[in-house]
Amino acid sequence: MRLFRHTLFIVCCTLVALVSALFAQRDSGGRISTPILGFSAQHAEAEHELENAFQLIPSPEKAREWHRTFTAEPHPAASERNNQLAEFIADEWRKQGWEDVTLRHYDVLHSRPRSVSLKMVAPVAYTAGLREDP
Repeated sequence: MRLFRHTLFIVCCTLVALVSALFAQRDSGGRISTPILGFSAQHAEAEHELENAFQLIPSPEKAREWHRTFTAEPHPAASERNNQLAEFIADEWRKQGWEDVTLRHYDVLHSRPRSVSLKMVAPVAYTAGLREDP
């Protein structure tokens, strides 16, 4: 019985692969343009073009550029840098076609120390520097 189920599974997978290969059509650019259930041929082609355009957006170069932007300096909550990055992200979304991008501002209480220090009092008095070499 186990062998039968295994064989049946392999046959089903092969049939699915063959059927999808039969219905796959290549466009002039060599990309596979399969019909989409519920779309006419013209609208399916437009949908494929839209999806291909979206797949080109996230590039490794752009990811590196954004990573450098986000990690250039600290941006804790409620800091000026955090607000600048929020504006940057909102602008990028608008460039990508988002129509209704809104930044919300909330009054929130949080602890943000004005100074930070580390002192050791025993066995010897020592005040640690909190800066690391870059």
